[in-house]
Amino acid sequence: MSADAEAFEIAEPSCDGDSCLDKVASLLAPHLPSAQLEHVGSTSVPGCLGKGDIDILARVPVDEFAASREVLDRLLPRSTANEPTDSYAEYRWAEAGTRASVHLVAIGGTHDDFHRFKALLLADPDLVQRYNALKLRYRGRSMDDYRAAKSELIDRALAAAAKEGESPRAAAAHLETERLLLRRLAPYDAPALHRCTGDPLVMRYWYPGPDADVSATSARIAGIEAHWRSHGFGDYAVVERASNELIGFAGLHHIAGMTDVNVGYVLVPDRWRRGLGSELCRSLLEHAFTVLELPQVVAVIDPANTASIALSRRCGFTLRRRFAWQGQPRALYVLTRAASGMGR
Repeated sequence: MSADAEAFEIAEPSCDGDSCLDKVASLLAPHLPSAQLEHVGSTSVPGCLGKGDIDILARVPVDEFAASREVLDRLLPRSTANEPTDSYAEYRWAEAGTRASVHLVAIGGTHDDFHRFKALLLADPDLVQRYNALKLRYRGRSMDDYRAAKSELIDRALAAAAKEGESPRAAAAHLETERLLLRRLAPYDAPALHRCTGDPLVMRYWYPGPDADVSATSARIAGIEAHWRSHGFGDYAVVERASNELIGFAGLHHIAGMTDVNVGYVLVPDRWRRGLGSELCRSLLEHAFTVLELPQVVAVIDPANTASIALSRRCGFTLRRRFAWQGQPRALYVLTRAASGMGR
């Protein structure tokens, strides 16, 4: 390696990744309303070594990529680490001693694999170990050599996932229906999600009721992410495809004092009575039985919530018992994999 060549080194993150995402999102979101922003890279995966910088992914529809690149050209300096293409551009962001790389990617383009590799790492501790071993092996060597070896490892992992099918946890990161996109919630979603979880009408059947403020919704999102990390599945942000608007949350989760997996959702009132609840639940149940291979899913419902009871019955659930949960009356509806006709 020549004296002036950049060397690859391992370092602690320059800032908390989620906090960095919030700051970058506050800058970009007003200008790129369609962008899907996500903390990716080594710092987004527990136990993964990295070189200290934070990677923020901004995925935009392919027909908006050129305009989005023009926007970022005005907001941020271009990175010299990677050459831009017609579907990828890299930028640098820095504030008060913290720094991040912002990767602008066209959805479905040749560079649209950051989130997929993150999902594979979260799903496979052995892959994390192999990735760490590569970084330790190349520490102190040229950055070009490290990047070439890293690209080879990533390409192999993605090719293997495409050939064999991604693991349940990796596949769980995003779900799609005809009208909806389900993705992992992120800290920057709190203000939009609070429009739903802070509404007393929306949350009247949810214990302990609506979120008091956006900080409470942020805490809710943190709890949802902790569930994902512990179990490999959880609640999603529900995004309407037509408007790219976050309109609620939905998913599969454990609730206090119960070992069964519960399905649930909430949507903002102006999206009620459009069949979206049925669309959500059928997608979640298919995922539960065919991918996660759960033996059964339950729906714990307030007996006064007649709309949810009717939906659960349409989906094949049957009433198992009535009981008190957290001091509140509840009805337990159950759907087994065998009865659903889904999965093996």
